[in-house]
Amino acid sequence: MAMTPISKEEHERAKLRAQKKFEMDMTSNMITAKRIGIGVGIEMGIRIAAKRMLGTDMPIDVIAAATGLTEQEIKSL
Repeated sequence: MAMTPISKEEHERAKLRAQKKFEMDMTSNMITAKRIGIGVGIEMGIRIAAKRMLGTDMPIDVIAAATGLTEQEIKSL
């Protein structure tokens, strides 16, 4: 099978496209990871705060209203 020669210019354009695609993929991956990390961090922070509130004998319904967690979620802490 004969190979079609690629000009130096075409090769450079392909190289630049591949580099740009890699950069865009990496940026997208970093944004996604950051969003997931923030979401997990906030959820964990809310649970920690609710657990601390439980230690102060605050009523569960008040903790639920303050944190947005259900009473069942709070009881499971």
